[in-house]
Amino acid sequence: MLGWLWYSPVLFYKPWMRLRGLDPVAAMAGAKMPGGKLLVELVRCLLLAYVIARFVALLGISSWLMAVHFGFMAWIGFP
Repeated sequence: MLGWLWYSPVLFYKPWMRLRGLDPVAAMAGAKMPGGKLLVELVRCLLLAYVIARFVALLGISSWLMAVHFGFMAWIGFP
């Protein structure tokens, strides 16, 4: 959920780009995402959230420990 912050210019993007020998300002110049792609990505994320919620309901996950186990297994199984 906070991946955007990790790769944003706010935290580590600019130092990471400099370490790679690239100019962060030039890289950000063409960084605009088209509206159509943004909408498709939003729909994809909502569908993924629905599928995961269905898995949680069908598996009967009712405690935080079961949820952590499910999350870990999903993370490992679907990289």
